[in-house]
Amino acid sequence: MRVAYGVLLFGTVGYFLVVSKVALLAYAPSNRYEMPVYPLLLALVILLTDDLLRSFLQEIGRRVAILREKRAEEKIAAVLCAVLFLGLTCKGLFVDHRVLFLYPENAARLAYARTHREDTAILLMNPAVSYRVWHYEDIFMNYPRLYFADTANTSDFTDPAICNAKALDVYVTDPRNQKELLQMILRVNPHVSGYQEIYTADTLRLYHFE
Repeated sequence: MRVAYGVLLFGTVGYFLVVSKVALLAYAPSNRYEMPVYPLLLALVILLTDDLLRSFLQEIGRRVAILREKRAEEKIAAVLCAVLFLGLTCKGLFVDHRVLFLYPENAARLAYARTHREDTAILLMNPAVSYRVWHYEDIFMNYPRLYFADTANTSDFTDPAICNAKALDVYVTDPRNQKELLQMILRVNPHVSGYQEIYTADTLRLYHFE
């Protein structure tokens, strides 16, 4: 038991120190890095609770015949622990609805993408920083098709799916030539008359054309 405590305590403290450094660098987005420490803390709490229950049952076992059986207090302590923490989990999930969304800032953006999944989606990006695309892949994957365009190329779009679309969602992850490209979309598509900015998020901007 002492070995288990030592391993968990070492892992928990070590991870806490690492995440503390990351939090200073990443600031708000660091909440996704802190999540793995909670199972370690929970394991420590479960071990401590189980140990306390076993000690308590061993103490009263001298007076209760059923607890005098071999390893009876360990089995009963394990069952009580399981019932206790399962009950707390169910209460948190179904009664209190306390579920931490790792990317809370993305909730509204995902909802928008699901609602407008039938719109033609365009991504204006810089291939040199393609990691910005994968950072928002959970948003882009809501669209059945996504058109990629390099912001360094300001030539007119010729794809009929873009030029004949009734509504477009234009995502921008690179600000180069942004105004020129947005005006170009208005020029090549006679079915849309204007656009509005839906949101700005870190390195992502969304414009809706109608």
